[in-house]
Amino acid sequence: MRPPRPHRRSPPSSDIVATVKRYLAPLLARALAAIGAPADTEIILDYPRRKDLGDLSTGLAHRLAATLGRPAPEIAARIVAALESDPRLLSVDIAPNGFINFRFLPPFYHMRLASLLSGRPLISIVRAVAFENDGDLLYIQHTHFRIAGIIRHADSEGFPLNHRASLEPLAHPREIDLIRSIISFPDAADRAVSEENPLIITAYLCELAEAVNAFHAAHRIIAEAAPVRDARLRLLDAAGTMLRQGLEMMGMRVQNRV
Repeated sequence: MRPPRPHRRSPPSSDIVATVKRYLAPLLARALAAIGAPADTEIILDYPRRKDLGDLSTGLAHRLAATLGRPAPEIAARIVAALESDPRLLSVDIAPNGFINFRFLPPFYHMRLASLLSGRPLISIVRAVAFENDGDLLYIQHTHFRIAGIIRHADSEGFPLNHRASLEPLAHPREIDLIRSIISFPDAADRAVSEENPLIITAYLCELAEAVNAFHAAHRIIAEAAPVRDARLRLLDAAGTMLRQGLEMMGMRVQNRV
């Protein structure tokens, strides 16, 4: 079995940041006003250092410590206490260092995935091919073959892929991890082109392949009842689409069979 790679956190895609700011920024702004923070305090959201800490994080308390004259953890506790409840949030936690970590409920990710799948595919061209070793390429290609094989098998069993299947049944951590990986594709592609660094795409494709295989190891697909089966097939198809587009960005022909 392929050994896991250390997780690399990429900056949130502009799509996710825009969505999060639309919902979280007003909540944070009202909480800051409630604790007496300056009205011009900039609200910055980023990924936490580790994926297990949450989905997004803010170091507002650290930036306000000097202004308010109190320790960052204390300010963070006051901000969280002043936050209004929001139906998209699963939890808001305070790290020992005073960072505030937000974790979203599955429907947030369902919405982002549905939005990505309904838009036009992002295809850019990276003019160089760079894989750390041949095993990386084989691993990515094998994962793409596996996805195509599962979808073909489901179709042969009378369960064709439904591109309009509801994503609501997807709530398991492995399913959400895979959705996170899929919706990171536009940002990885944009950065690979703007920084002229194809290694960004190769790293992304390896991480996506690992998320696919972790999901597949944890879950049955064809044997599940219709809502779950159809949602998982749609999720796998979305992952296959991103793997294919990433490989095509690297100038490679992609096949669905070995």
